[in-house]
Amino acid sequence: MKQSLPTSIVGMPFETEEPLERIKAKIGDMLATYPFTIYHVILSRDAYLADAAQVPAWWQEPLARRDVLFYTDQVDYEHMKARIQAMPLHDEVVHFGDRAVFWGKYTESEYLKTSYHKYLLKEDFYPQITIRNGKTFDKLRDLLG
Repeated sequence: MKQSLPTSIVGMPFETEEPLERIKAKIGDMLATYPFTIYHVILSRDAYLADAAQVPAWWQEPLARRDVLFYTDQVDYEHMKARIQAMPLHDEVVHFGDRAVFWGKYTESEYLKTSYHKYLLKEDFYPQITIRNGKTFDKLRDLLG
């Protein structure tokens, strides 16, 4: 029986002429050879840049922390969104993009009180997301743009 680990792959840009679904299938088949589940997110350049173009103004403000939660094809988006919306946000802001959730934390000293810190890890969908910090997201946007 395969063990499920919250492992992921994001941030490895490459070019191909193959359709996105074929690429997803090939990479999925390759990752399926491991004795544990590797959740992964594969986005087209256009999809990544579309999400980047829709970030709210607060994303560019000086925040203590900025994280991007990419969700895999296995995530029940409506369930995840409802669960996050039900969380009591403490000194933090959230934006739901097409393929990721953008989460900002205003004050580093308040981090331990945030829903991001207190509740997210306990959610059933947590293993099916992959998190990158805002600087990594922005750098990939710049490389792809």
